[in-house]
Amino acid sequence: MSFDNNNNPYDENDVMNSEWQGSTWSDGNYNRSTSFQPAQNEYGTFHSSANDVSKVDFEENVLAQSFVFMAVALIITAFTSFYVYNSPRLIVNIIMNNSLFMGLLISELVVVFAANYTVKKNLIVPSAILFTLYSVINGATLSIIFVLYTPASIASTFLVAALMFGAMAVYGLTTKKDLSSMGSLCLMALLGIILTGVFNLLIFKSSMLDFGISVLGILIFIGLTAYDTQKIKNMVYYTNTENVTCIALLGAIELYLDFINLFLKLLALFGRRRD
Repeated sequence: MSFDNNNNPYDENDVMNSEWQGSTWSDGNYNRSTSFQPAQNEYGTFHSSANDVSKVDFEENVLAQSFVFMAVALIITAFTSFYVYNSPRLIVNIIMNNSLFMGLLISELVVVFAANYTVKKNLIVPSAILFTLYSVINGATLSIIFVLYTPASIASTFLVAALMFGAMAVYGLTTKKDLSSMGSLCLMALLGIILTGVFNLLIFKSSMLDFGISVLGILIFIGLTAYDTQKIKNMVYYTNTENVTCIALLGAIELYLDFINLFLKLLALFGRRRD
């Protein structure tokens, strides 16, 4: 997470989110794709790799674990942010020490790539540890929002983000429409606002452009929430008794990033700053 000349959050999680989006699980490997295609047997009909448990059971298991892991990660992030903010030495160092702040950002990148590798290898314990570590590091970088915004503003924005996220997650689970096209469009738009945000931070330094990025970012992460939720639901086609937890962790990471970014964009747009 970094800040522009107006102290508006420009979240490095945008970059993290683009790394995780549009991915599939196929035969134990984590591959790039924009949609899921169910496996087929020799007769050309769709089937789930879950032979001993029904598709519905696996679907519910993956979804339940994904949302539980996401919720735990958010709690860890919130606790870490609040702890750092209430530790004067830590918060001052994060604000004033550019090297420390950059170190946190680089650490997040390293953790994301490491988690990518462990999920690909279906290593449950390392994947869970890395996800937890990422939640802690992200909490430390996000602690600065307590310096910029009032607690009431942060709490109300979090509630609004939770309601919007929940509504789009339900839509992603219940809609019969294939959201792959919308997901691809959101991913392209996400890369666009990342590049635009970087140029605005370094060159243009326009508050109006920053406002537009925040508005577009909200729309993008609303769409990605529905898309990722549907994608997790479809992961059941690649699920067996050995990789349920890792696939759920993968889904949790994507949902976590969607929620964090949605929250930050709403906060940048509607958050009340401290005097």
